[in-house]
Amino acid sequence: MSPVCTVYAGSRIGDYRRYGYDPLVRWSPDGSEVLPNIAESWDISADATTYTFKLREGLKWSDGKPFSAKDIQFWWDHIETNREINPKGPRKMFIVNGEEAQVEALDDTTVRFSWSQPNGVFMLDMASPYGQRVVQFAEHYVKDFMKDLNPDGVAKMMADAGEADFGKWWLGCIGTYGKNAEHNDPNRPTMLAWRPTEAVLGKERFTFERNPYCWKVDSSCNQLPYIDKRTWVLAKDPEVALLKTVQGEIDISPRNISTPPNRTVFFDNKERGDYRLVTANSCNYNNAQFMFAMNHPDPVKVQVFQSKDFRIGLSLAMDRDLIIDTVYLGQGEPYQVSPRPESPYYNDQLVRQYTEFDPDLAAEHLDKILPMGPDGKRVGPDGKPFKFIVHVNESFRPDWVDMMQIIAKDWQE
Repeated sequence: MSPVCTVYAGSRIGDYRRYGYDPLVRWSPDGSEVLPNIAESWDISADATTYTFKLREGLKWSDGKPFSAKDIQFWWDHIETNREINPKGPRKMFIVNGEEAQVEALDDTTVRFSWSQPNGVFMLDMASPYGQRVVQFAEHYVKDFMKDLNPDGVAKMMADAGEADFGKWWLGCIGTYGKNAEHNDPNRPTMLAWRPTEAVLGKERFTFERNPYCWKVDSSCNQLPYIDKRTWVLAKDPEVALLKTVQGEIDISPRNISTPPNRTVFFDNKERGDYRLVTANSCNYNNAQFMFAMNHPDPVKVQVFQSKDFRIGLSLAMDRDLIIDTVYLGQGEPYQVSPRPESPYYNDQLVRQYTEFDPDLAAEHLDKILPMGPDGKRVGPDGKPFKFIVHVNESFRPDWVDMMQIIAKDWQE
């Protein structure tokens, strides 16, 4: 089985990450608990200062070489704490009140993280996508790209690349989680289910093949993954991605075009494109949300954005029902940015509050922070007309532009 997928805009590697999630521990599908993964078990001290992970026996990198706790020790000693690679130091999940973790490979299958103070949320962080950075670096391969371990070889590679900055060069050819070079080297070993067959950056089409040493099996002891190859095709914009889908050129459409306005198009072209439509539960808390710059350089905007009355007023001034009917063809319901009904954290009050369209009540809240000026325009705490700009990513979600046009009109009125 070799499905073809489409991605567009932004980082093409970002789409692959959604299919590659294998930290030491992982979240259960419903997000209710942390489960074993590469680590088969763990022990947490009573005061939450020490976390000891026991790795599965016999793990191998995609090139067949053994994976061990020494690879994790290598990552910590030479990469995560390397200020040339990470100028700000280790990621915050590994720091407690300014203290960096102590990471020790106790033997080939045991690794310990410790601090002098409690790190009560460490398991939650380790199960996050960024927890994958711990198991990304095979010492036997990556050591050749480390200046402290292979100074002459690295100097030559940097000279050949015309790069004098080690950190910049390293992130460009090796990379870490979230960097474009993360999966760009087909020779670099991985613990993920698929590996690249060639460099992907700059390519319009690229393929990942199954990891022959993937450690996972199903209930019948069949090795995973089932899919032999995954091929991605880069589309220039969402319209091109939509066209490729309905023409049957791809097997899995990207989530960014799987929007309510496109459902009619998908339905009408099922026979032509030889595909079927599947309804999947979304993990998003909302279709879109506004993120105000609470640390804006303008102190007046900071004061306004941080005002609860300002945000409540804007929420009450949005006609969500009109947006749903006009932009999303009646599919959806007014909803705050709040956990979904499937979540154990669902709260009906948080879901519904301030979602009604009530211009009069909205005006009451806005009057408390942005009173009307003599010309009928709202003024900020400095007495000047208050304006702000909303940035919308048109290439990512064109429907957000249509939605914003309705909201902007509501707010102006």
